[in-house]
Amino acid sequence: MVFTALLKKEASLVAQRCPGAAKLSFRRKGRAKHGSYGAFTLIEALVAAAVFSILVGMTFTVLNTGISSWFMGDAEAELRREIIKALTAMEKELKYTAPAQTDLASGATSASLNFHLPNRDANGVVIDWDELTPAIEWSAEVITYELNANGEIIRRSSLGQSSVLARNVISLQFSRTSPPDPFPEDMLRIDITVQKADKKGRLLSDSVQLLVKMRNR
Repeated sequence: MVFTALLKKEASLVAQRCPGAAKLSFRRKGRAKHGSYGAFTLIEALVAAAVFSILVGMTFTVLNTGISSWFMGDAEAELRREIIKALTAMEKELKYTAPAQTDLASGATSASLNFHLPNRDANGVVIDWDELTPAIEWSAEVITYELNANGEIIRRSSLGQSSVLARNVISLQFSRTSPPDPFPEDMLRIDITVQKADKKGRLLSDSVQLLVKMRNR
């Protein structure tokens, strides 16, 4: 009460000395009136910044995962194309050769394969057994499948022709079965393993096995 009386007295003196100050009034500080807008507090700003950082981090993680999956899928598709291309080309020729026309013995395994193909007539048809020809006519040309130092499967002919069947190959193996293996002896097994780094440096690999049935004579 004494403090309030002193304030009123002081205000009265100020009003007398400074008429422009008569409009001043003393009001206890409190909350803003209902419906008015105030500024964010420091805690509210920090919470908003933290939430924004979490959302940005989650978005980046999702985008990074999607990009990584795309890069990985692209590299895996390329590896699979190389395998399919090589196996298709080899199977197309090897089904016409015979076990006796290869340099791979029964039960043996090798990183390369040499073989002969049958002769064909003017229409491209294999000259097969008939009444006039007691056996298939085999070509003197030797075809070779092998893996070179550059990771390429090479098809090489004794006539001097050479072509690349597949790239990014780290392993090539030819195998022939032997009793008591459940597969017949005229079955040739081909195992191929390919490997390639994607655009993010991750090493991807894939392996496929193909069984080719050769001619039995």
